Amino acid sequence: MPAKGQPWSGGVEQTDTDLVMFVDSDSFLEPDAVRNLVQPFQDPKMGPCPATGATWS
Repeated sequence: MPAKGQPWSGGVEQTDTDLVMFVDSDSFLEPDAVRNLVQPFQDPKMGPCPATGATWS
């Protein structure tokens, strides 16, 4: 079975959306979780913050 990163990377490469969100199959989100997560990105000064500590420009 491939590591999660491999299929996720392929999916990200094929999307044309501004934001991509991944959730584990055993995770449960509150009904308004996605709305609350994407709302800060309405601010053009907001950017991504990867878990690895890397930065993008």
